[in-house]
Amino acid sequence: MALAEPQNAGGPKIEYLRSKPNGEDIYAKLTHPDHIRLLTLNPGSSADVIECSMEVVRLGERSYEALSYAWGDLRVREPIRLNGKSFQVTKNLWLAMRHLRDQSKPIVMWIDAICINQRDNDEKSEQVAKMRSIYEGCHHCSIWLGESPGPAGESAAMASKLLDILGKDQHLWEMPCFKKGVKRPITTSEEYKEYFEAAKQVIDLAWWKRVWVVQELALPNEVEFICGTVKFSYEKARKGTEVLFKHCLECCRAEMLGLLGEVAFEVLVAAYERIGSMVTTREEVRKGKAINLTSLRRRFHMCQATNKRDLFYGLLGLVSNTNLQPDYASPWGDAIIGAAWMCVSGENGMEFLLGERTTYPSNRQENVSVPSWIPDTCFDDDLSIFQAGLEQCRLLIYPFFTASASHSQKGLAIVHRALKVQTCMVGTIDRVGELCQPLESILQAIKTFLQWMKMAKIGTQD
Repeated sequence: MALAEPQNAGGPKIEYLRSKPNGEDIYAKLTHPDHIRLLTLNPGSSADVIECSMEVVRLGERSYEALSYAWGDLRVREPIRLNGKSFQVTKNLWLAMRHLRDQSKPIVMWIDAICINQRDNDEKSEQVAKMRSIYEGCHHCSIWLGESPGPAGESAAMASKLLDILGKDQHLWEMPCFKKGVKRPITTSEEYKEYFEAAKQVIDLAWWKRVWVVQELALPNEVEFICGTVKFSYEKARKGTEVLFKHCLECCRAEMLGLLGEVAFEVLVAAYERIGSMVTTREEVRKGKAINLTSLRRRFHMCQATNKRDLFYGLLGLVSNTNLQPDYASPWGDAIIGAAWMCVSGENGMEFLLGERTTYPSNRQENVSVPSWIPDTCFDDDLSIFQAGLEQCRLLIYPFFTASASHSQKGLAIVHRALKVQTCMVGTIDRVGELCQPLESILQAIKTFLQWMKMAKIGTQD
């Protein structure tokens, strides 16, 4: 049923639809297992109302593009016209559609918020299970990072130029963005400080923090980043991060640590924690490497999701072999327990239990009881970029310190939401490393990591 709103000042009356609970006013029921909906974005100028049509097709029947974006604030919405009716989308999606719309030809797209009936939990569960096929089947995926931040939207262009410099196979001290320091090996060149500030703004956009975007970058055959009016290829991002990590983690490690306290250090750590993890995953998928859910949750534990069960479901399209099926009908806590159990009972077993618990209670969804054996799946929004990166490093090197070695866990079971395990003697403790608390002292955390690695004989040459 339509609700008439008051006249806009100087404009036409706009009708907003109050969708019926089952979405029957817009959404026809999907009756075949291969059915998906595709959206046709009609041509128009930036000032025109966004006009779209939607149809049901079988997967693979038509060529289409896909869109990857962060939903943004669900309370801030803009109207579009869908199949001749008014339809509300989030402001960020509205901006993406305006930027992507061609002035002369229609574009056939798949956009999750529109092509999936978000009010139908059964349909959501079925469509989420098809995500891998949907993104692998698109001929192109546009990654909308958002509007370019900074004065006059210049940050994206400056970040792109900085990525070109960092992508050259040079030592840090050879790059024009750095110069020799007085009390440290190198420092940021004065003329490039604003470039790193711009890059920090771009990397801090919401897209890099959302769990769903990981598979949306990894699966399509062709992807392109768009930030405002600036576009850059995936290959540019891949080359930049891979060359950068080669130097920062090996030959230029002392220079990298010498930047601690500067914005450049935050950018380099953020590039490792956010961009680098996504690039690594896409390259693994392209090479056909088997990936399990536990390793993905470990790698992307900093990512966020509005619906916390999506911290698992949002990665399923990348998992090589799992029996976990999306379930949006069960209570949130039960869905998380089921997903966690699949990880604990899988090939990586008890490794999944590593991590913080209740340290950041504000990130736990209210009124939901989750057992204490399940680690926190996201961290406080107040964490700085380099604090988040250091916590990621700590979790990544944990497997090198496993005491049980090749011993496998037996007798695992869930009894009334409690995890039942069987213990066994594997040896005696020979040495204990220093306590790591990266959220209290960043510099001390780095020293602790190095001490751990030396103790475990990992990269002790330096």
